Amino acid sequence: MKKWIPCNVIKSFEIKALYTAFEITFDNRFSTAGEIHNFFEVICVLDGKIGIASDMNVYSVPGNRLVIHKPMEFHRIWSEEETTPSIIIISFDADTIIDISGTVFELSDDEVKAFCGIYRTISGSCKINMRRVTSILPGGLPRLQTAVNSLENLLLGVIGSWNRPSAESSSSGCAVKYREIMKFLSDNVNARLCIEDVARACGMSASGAKQIFHRYTGQGIMRYFRDLKVKKAITLLNSGCSVKETALQLGFSDQNYFSTYFKRMTGKSPRAYIAGN
Repeated sequence: MKKWIPCNVIKSFEIKALYTAFEITFDNRFSTAGEIHNFFEVICVLDGKIGIASDMNVYSVPGNRLVIHKPMEFHRIWSEEETTPSIIIISFDADTIIDISGTVFELSDDEVKAFCGIYRTISGSCKINMRRVTSILPGGLPRLQTAVNSLENLLLGVIGSWNRPSAESSSSGCAVKYREIMKFLSDNVNARLCIEDVARACGMSASGAKQIFHRYTGQGIMRYFRDLKVKKAITLLNSGCSVKETALQLGFSDQNYFSTYFKRMTGKSPRAYIAGN
């Protein structure tokens, strides 16, 4: 008997679960609270213009654009230029071996229509409560699988197009100072810092640093810095560090405080996180 050797096909981007799916129109003064979560979020801007802070970068995003937020990436959005933006948001867990280096991508009219169709199929196939996808409706699985496959293909087309226009981060004075603050915090995530340390390093007053940071993130510098430490803690725990080693390396003098804050952000204690991974 002839021996057949299979050629294994590995999906480079595979959606495993859905979290949210909703369409919304903002008023011209709308802004969200900054957030970090451990799943992907894609935003399709249909109309108007939104501002986005995404980790260190700030973008002004008009219609026919797709925004991709990667897991554990800080992000916040707001209305810009007195417009009333309309957007669709779909968030999901996914396995990927692709390096997603961009954040904001231009879409063709056909791609926007396709994204809207994917959203309509998802919302018609699932029970959605308070914007969250909670279950699949009876008979909805085949349509949902088709929509998920279409979303995977659309995103692969966006991510994989080397010549597709991608937005550049804002170069305004405030945005530049914001990036300086974010970079300093990221570079010194293991240190014990206060607001005065951050302001001094960035050549600003403490009040000026607070004002600029809050403008783009909607939160305080030290709260974000603690969240950044938790992101780094996840990396350290995944690499085999103990809870005690992780807390000390990140400048937490009190292991119990570290564990409490870690659980507040992730929903699990550090020990439970290690056990589950």
